[in-house]
Amino acid sequence: MVLLNRVKAEVDCALCEEQAGFWGSRSRFPFIAPEDVAHAEGQRLSAFWYLTSESHKLFIMATSSEEVLLIVKKVRHKKQDGALYLMAERVAWTPEGKDRFVISHMYADIRCQKISPEGKAKVQLQLILHTGDATIFHFTNDNSAGAAAKDRDAAKDLLQQLLPKFKKKANKELEEKNSKNCCSQGYGTAALSSSKSNKESSNAAIIRRFNHHSAMVLAAVLRKQETQNDQNSENNSTDGNSRDSDFFQPPVKKVKLQEAIEYEDLGEKNSKKTVALNLKKADRYFHGPTPVQSQHYASSQDIINSVHCIQQEMANYSPSLAQVLSSNMASSAISDLSPGGVLMQGASSQAINQIMPSDVQMELKHLYVAVAELLRHFWSCFPVNTPFLEEKVGKMMNNLERFQMTKLRPFREKLQKLYISTNLTGHLEDMLQVAFSKFHAWQSKRMLKKT
Repeated sequence: MVLLNRVKAEVDCALCEEQAGFWGSRSRFPFIAPEDVAHAEGQRLSAFWYLTSESHKLFIMATSSEEVLLIVKKVRHKKQDGALYLMAERVAWTPEGKDRFVISHMYADIRCQKISPEGKAKVQLQLILHTGDATIFHFTNDNSAGAAAKDRDAAKDLLQQLLPKFKKKANKELEEKNSKNCCSQGYGTAALSSSKSNKESSNAAIIRRFNHHSAMVLAAVLRKQETQNDQNSENNSTDGNSRDSDFFQPPVKKVKLQEAIEYEDLGEKNSKKTVALNLKKADRYFHGPTPVQSQHYASSQDIINSVHCIQQEMANYSPSLAQVLSSNMASSAISDLSPGGVLMQGASSQAINQIMPSDVQMELKHLYVAVAELLRHFWSCFPVNTPFLEEKVGKMMNNLERFQMTKLRPFREKLQKLYISTNLTGHLEDMLQVAFSKFHAWQSKRMLKKT
């Protein structure tokens, strides 16, 4: 009877948690048969819960032995909806409609967590394990604006609190385990230390013996080669200056050592053969490339002779001024053609700076400065031989056309409204037209090359 009352109390507690929203759509636990209660008599409470329906095993697994800290619903993993559980020692995920955890990671096995950037369409949380594996959870709560991000942040904040604790705990357990292993291995290695030291000493003696033997062989070879080289140098030296060439050679010991360690049959054979340069016309080689046409090529001596001839003619030059006007007649012609002269009576003698207002003069100066800068960039693109220059010349062409439409034409219309008959923009328009003609000519040549 006491056990039956205890079972009823536990069922009432479970119903209270269920009404608080812990199990979502489930409203009541299934009926527990009396024979199940009788069978559970004398057993532990966990064994009684195991006899309940299979649908409540998840509740038993999560609550009877562990404390559930946070439950986040509408969490998707690999395009499958489910719920995320953050418990006292692990994080787990179960899909909808199932009563078991498909994913379960202990906090000690998790190395770090990552979240998706702000503003991204998917709100995700990634857990990276010490093994290098990663698990991604997608939060899909759409009840309100930012609900998915709030769920993700709640899980992230809780993990930030839990992961460092279990990391410290794991490090401490590892240190204790290593200290135990060292203590247990210390007794076993003490007995083997003497035998291991004997083997190492014998091996070291053998190695020293082989090294000494190799050094003796190498020294004997070097002595033999040194004597042969000395004999050859004495036989080949005919005067006292033969020793001077040895000053520019590498040291004798270095050469001998290099000969001792290098073998001709193992070296690389350079089979490349050089081609002799045979020039038929040396003048063309010295003067650089010249156009290949059916014409006479002048040599360097012909050019020098021509320069001397020109210098001699300039030294003997005497001007012939028989057909030149006198100074008085030239001065009279200049005065007649000047403003106010005899031949300039029909023309206006008023200067331009007296005709135009000061603001128009300043605007004209600004137009000249702007056109000069645009044309400087335009003409610097020629010759157009790189993709960068092709792009730049196109942009400068557009800028010139835009300048003509938005600046130059309104200024000309302004002059017409002021009744100024003098064509002040003619020079600017001529410079722009020359640039336009150059661009169209270059563009037509470019199209012909492509076709």
